[in-house]
Amino acid sequence: MASETHTEPGENIMAGLLTAEDLQRLMARHEVEQMEQRSHARDAATEAKRERIDLLRQRRELTPDMVQRAVQRWQTAASQGVSEIELIRFPSELCSDDGRAINNNESDWPRTLVGVPAQIYEIWDQKLRARGFKLKAYVVDFPGGKPGDIGMFLSWG
Repeated sequence: MASETHTEPGENIMAGLLTAEDLQRLMARHEVEQMEQRSHARDAATEAKRERIDLLRQRRELTPDMVQRAVQRWQTAASQGVSEIELIRFPSELCSDDGRAINNNESDWPRTLVGVPAQIYEIWDQKLRARGFKLKAYVVDFPGGKPGDIGMFLSWG
C-alpha cells in the first residue's frame, strides 16, 4: 500500500495566508510612503510660497486693465451688499518685521510693507483715501502661533 499523506480539510486554502508580521511590514511600508508624500507636499508648498514672496517683492506697473478689473470687483461686491473686499493676501515675510506691527495694530504698520503690498497701500493713500475708501490690514492666520498671511482689505461702507 502506498503511503498517503493526509491533509486536513481547508489546509490548501490556508497555504497562501500572510502572517501578522507580513501585514505589519506592509503597514510600515505604507506609513513610509505617506511620510514621503507629506514631505514632498511640504517641500512643494515651501517652494511655491518662496516663489510667491519673490514675485510680490517686485513692484508692478499699474495698467488701465488692472484698474478696470478692480473697479468691476468692487461694483460687483457692492451690488451684492458687500462693503469690504480683500485686496491681497500675502505672507507676513513681506513685512520688514514679519507682520508684528500689523498684528499689534500699530499706526505705522504701512512702513513695514515691501513690494506689491507697499504699492497697494500707496495707491490707496494717494488715490482712494480721498474718495472715502478705508484700508485695513491684519494677520488672517497664525500657523505655529506665529503671524502667517496678512490680508489687506478695502472698505466703502
